[in-house]
Amino acid sequence: MSNIGKTYWAEKFKKTGFCHAHCDNLIEEKLRNTKIISKNIQGINDIAKWMGHPYEARFKKTQIKYLGFEKESLTEIMEKLDKGALGNTIIDTTGSVIYTGSKIYKKLRDRSLIVYIKETEEMREKMFENFIKVPKPVIWGNIYRKRKNENKEEALARCYRELLKYRSKLYEKYANIIIPHKIIGDGKASVYEFLELIKNQL
Repeated sequence: MSNIGKTYWAEKFKKTGFCHAHCDNLIEEKLRNTKIISKNIQGINDIAKWMGHPYEARFKKTQIKYLGFEKESLTEIMEKLDKGALGNTIIDTTGSVIYTGSKIYKKLRDRSLIVYIKETEEMREKMFENFIKVPKPVIWGNIYRKRKNENKEEALARCYRELLKYRSKLYEKYANIIIPHKIIGDGKASVYEFLELIKNQL
């Protein structure tokens, strides 16, 4: 899930010798190299502004471009893994990894252990506020639908909650391991304690 702590934990694992394959950074690099975005756009918040919201005219196109580069990034990471070029690796996916398709998902599952850090119900309620305050790129698929009695902001708030529920079910379906955020969310757990939680579920 977006804002759940994937990059935080990836950085902690990196300090113990793991390679950190950071999909957000790879996607941003591809957007810049293809001149889809300018050099002035820096960081995930700027990418989110470029991508826009699902009620904006440009969103359909930007969503497709973003997801295309996400697929490319994951494919390149897995090719490097196959060549033994990375060693022990944390693949720090985006929250939209579930939209990359069955072919990529199968490759990812064959080459890695997929861990879902499961959010609490309480966290889901706060996630929309975080999304508005600190925007991140979000693939909506067909979840956003405005009702007649809603303005676009009201529809966004309602549909974002629906999106989180929808994603949560898919994350649970696709993950090999589920770690409740409440166990590791305070940041005090070590990498070795995290690994122990994983080992206990294998």
